[in-house]
Amino acid sequence: MQLYTLTPNPALDLSGHVPGLVTNEKNYVMRPRVDPGGNGINAARIAHRLGATTSVFGFIGGPAGTQVTDLLRAEGMGVRFTPIGGVTRTNVTVTNDVDHKQTRLTFPGPRVSAREIALLMSRISRLRAPGIFVLGGSLPTGCPRTFHSQSIGRAQRAGLGVIADVPAAQLDSVLRGLHSRLLLIKPNEVELAQFLKRPLRGERALCAAARSLTSKAALICVSLGSRGALLATRTSVWLGKPVQVHARGTVGAGDSMVGAM
Repeated sequence: MQLYTLTPNPALDLSGHVPGLVTNEKNYVMRPRVDPGGNGINAARIAHRLGATTSVFGFIGGPAGTQVTDLLRAEGMGVRFTPIGGVTRTNVTVTNDVDHKQTRLTFPGPRVSAREIALLMSRISRLRAPGIFVLGGSLPTGCPRTFHSQSIGRAQRAGLGVIADVPAAQLDSVLRGLHSRLLLIKPNEVELAQFLKRPLRGERALCAAARSLTSKAALICVSLGSRGALLATRTSVWLGKPVQVHARGTVGAGDSMVGAM
C-alpha cells in the first residue's frame, strides 16, 4: 500500500530555544534545528517512521526548497515535488525555556503559476491504486480556492482513498462535489466550530457535530488537544483519552496524528 501526501505550501521549519524572550532586544537562540515542514510532509514523516511506503508531493523552489528535499531524502522518503520559480517559505518557532511557551512565525509562501499548478495536477492524475492520498495544509498564493477539491477529485478517480486535513476556511470547498466519500477528515475542535459556524459546548454537541459530517467521510476525527480525540462513524462515536505527557512543543502535533492514523 502506497501513501501519497500533498503539501501545496511546504516550509523549511527553523526552530530553537531562548532563555527568555525579550521584545525590542536581540534574543540569542540556542539549540537551533531545521526540519522539512508542512501538514502533508509532517504526516508522511510519521507514517514513514511507522513503516509506510511514502511519497511526498507539492510545490518546491529555491535554496529552502532544496534543503527540504535533501532532508526528506536523507530520511529515506520518496520525493516527487513539482519545481516552481518561487522560493519555498521558511517558518520560525522559538521556545521560551522560562515558561515553555512557543512563538510561531508562519509566512505566506511563494506565488505559483497556472502552468505549475497544471503540472502538479497532471502528476496526481497519473497515480494509481492501491494507495491512500493525504491532502494537508494551506494554499500558496496563486492557487484557486478549488485547488483542494480538484486534487481530491483526481486522486479519487485514480482509485485512491483520500484523507483531508485542511483549514476550516477551505473545508467547505473540499466537501462540495466529492466524487465519493473521503476516508477521513480531521478538524480540531476550533476548526469544526468554525466550519459549522456555531459554538460547540460539551461532548454531546461535539459528537453530534462530528456525526453530521459522516455523509462526506467514513471517519471524522476531532482532535481535542490534551483531552484526547473523538472518532465518529455513521453508527458510533468513540472518545479516546490520552496518557498524560510533558508536551515539548505543538508544531506538527495534529499532522503527526493524521500520519499515525
